[in-house]
Amino acid sequence: EGATDESWTHVQQSIEDDWQRGNPVGDAEDPSNAYSGSNVWGNDLGAGTAWNGKYKSNAKNYLRSPEIDTTGFDRVFVEYARWLAIDNSFNDVAQVRANGDLAWENPNDSTLIDTAWSIQNHDISSAAADRVDAKVRWTLEANGSTNYGGWNIDDVKIIGLKAATGNTDRLNLGGST
Repeated sequence: EGATDESWTHVQQSIEDDWQRGNPVGDAEDPSNAYSGSNVWGNDLGAGTAWNGKYKSNAKNYLRSPEIDTTGFDRVFVEYARWLAIDNSFNDVAQVRANGDLAWENPNDSTLIDTAWSIQNHDISSAAADRVDAKVRWTLEANGSTNYGGWNIDDVKIIGLKAATGNTDRLNLGGST
């Protein structure tokens, strides 16, 4: 866990950029603790008088990782701890994207409300393998009705896989956070 944002960026596309890095306080459907350490990235962590833990109506924003060098890796995965509370994707959309390609989206037939941290793993190979500038983005796009706690993410890892040279019975694992 770094002392700074370490080149992570968050962007407002409309209404509000409510991405915050810090200790979650358990407002709305958010966790009261980080998965590990003390800080998470999340939508409106509830700290301060202007924040209630819920994303705003019609908000559209995202959190983007720094560029990651995946040169030489044929398969690339993003793994992270997630605590997410969001309406169905017909109303509000949460996505994970790698270099613009969709890796995951919340279901359109039911509200998704996590009640504990869970480890998520998405194959982002088609967009992020063997490049010097792989990026992962967590997006939130809300409509004008019901609002929830949104994203909380912690312990992001990029896992790269490549076949070992000279021996097809081994697999080299590598990655960086």
